[in-house]
Parts: sequence; structure tokens; C-alpha cells
Amino acid sequence: MVLKNIVFYEVMVRMLFFQKGSMTEYSSLIRYSEKYYDNKYEYRHVTLPEGISKRVPSTHLLTETEWRNLGVQQSPGWVHYMIHPPEKHILLFRRPISSPPT
Repeated sequence: MVLKNIVFYEVMVRMLFFQKGSMTEYSSLIRYSEKYYDNKYEYRHVTLPEGISKRVPSTHLLTETEWRNLGVQQSPGWVHYMIHPPEKHILLFRRPISSPPT
């Protein structure tokens, strides 16, 4: 019973903080890095303005739906792969590359 209540609470919190369109006024303030690479992945980081960064949970990585609802816009395949606690306002993304950049 306690586990069901915790799951319900988490779902409700996510619904409140990540309602579609709730962060659109900040989307023009979001900054995207250039892409950078290693042998396996393409990386980029996204810097959020303070109004959005306060809504980013530090307990889990964001799903695609969550980061899109924050106003982050990027092509499919990107995954939020790491949280860096001192800079919660910077989201770190990566996706596999099929061939090295030229």
C-alpha cells in the first residue's frame, strides 16, 4: 500500500511540474551547445534559464516527454544521461553515432 501511494505521489508531482506548454515562455531562453563526440556517442548540453531549472528534479533522469515539456527542442534520439548536481540547470544529453563526424 505504501509503495502504491509513493508511485501515485510521484505521478502527481510529475503532472504538476511537467504539464505540456507550462514552460513555453522560457523556451527562447534555453541555450544549446555545439555537439561534441567520442567513438560511441554524440553529446550536447542544454542550459536552462532559472525559471525552468527550478522545476528539474534531481532524483531521476528526465524522460523525453519531461524534457520536451520543459521546452527543450532537439531531434529524436537524444537521451538525458547524467545529472551533475552542482549545475542542475545544465542538462547533459547523448545519442549513439552511426559514423564519426567529418
